[in-house]
Amino acid sequence: MKINIYLALTLFLITSCSSAPEYLSDDNKNIFIKNKIDASIPKYKSCFNQHKRNNIDKGIAKVSFTIGKSGKITEANTKLTSGRLNNLILKCMTNVSKNLSFPPSSIGEIQINQPINFH
Repeated sequence: MKINIYLALTLFLITSCSSAPEYLSDDNKNIFIKNKIDASIPKYKSCFNQHKRNNIDKGIAKVSFTIGKSGKITEANTKLTSGRLNNLILKCMTNVSKNLSFPPSSIGEIQINQPINFH
């Protein structure tokens, strides 16, 4: 079973992420995933700051990844949805996603689609 989760974040939203329990109930999974992604925003922002070209790069990128049943990322990609961001930014963001990890899931794969706005 694959579950889709859409989490709305802005680039400047940063929250703390507590340490993960070994296993999460289905009820707590969405909250934990949101907190984990929120805590990763500085890494995505770093990709932008490291690879941006003057004032040319601005836009919205959609980060998509699949959390496997084991909690590891099984697929990841980043696509430009509006504006202009160079490929180095998008590749770096994909690598950030690939390095995320989550607790094992009892509900199967979870698909994340997260837009991130770079002003």
